[in-house]
Amino acid sequence: MGSGEIGLPTLRWLAHASEAVLVGVVTQPDKPVGRSQILSPPPPKKLAATLGLPILQPTKVRRVEELDRILELSPDLIVVMAYGQILPKMLLEMPKLACLNLHASILPRHRGAAPIQASILAGDRITGLTVMYMAEGWTRETSFWPARSLFGGGNRRIAPRSIGRTRPPGARFGA
Repeated sequence: MGSGEIGLPTLRWLAHASEAVLVGVVTQPDKPVGRSQILSPPPPKKLAATLGLPILQPTKVRRVEELDRILELSPDLIVVMAYGQILPKMLLEMPKLACLNLHASILPRHRGAAPIQASILAGDRITGLTVMYMAEGWTRETSFWPARSLFGGGNRRIAPRSIGRTRPPGARFGA
């Protein structure tokens, strides 16, 4: 689940990971963009279409009919990055394994919708990504796999090596 370009690397990785079966992509509806206000699909929709994945674009993910459509995908795990809507309890409890949120900062620093911009404005030399379990209304404070990166340097640690070994074989993912 996501609406911005920031989630595309994760979507590509999930789509090509041998450990995962990506069952669909949930993103925001197409919106008018630019001065001409041309109706444009969000980046995850474009990528999902090229990958041949089912695409859902609920206006309000809290609606029962939209939740039923997501439930039909039977995800074992839901991965969320920059989706743009608060997810209801029914959705968070839907996957067999978990609903995970990827946040573009090392929490608790720079919470909110623009963590990368906040990190740059604050002059942070180190930033990263936090993955956390989601709970109703927001996310639980339990975070794990903080990946760190130095701005302007080649010293990057993307994720611990154990990350690829923590998923059960054949798990079905919804992104």
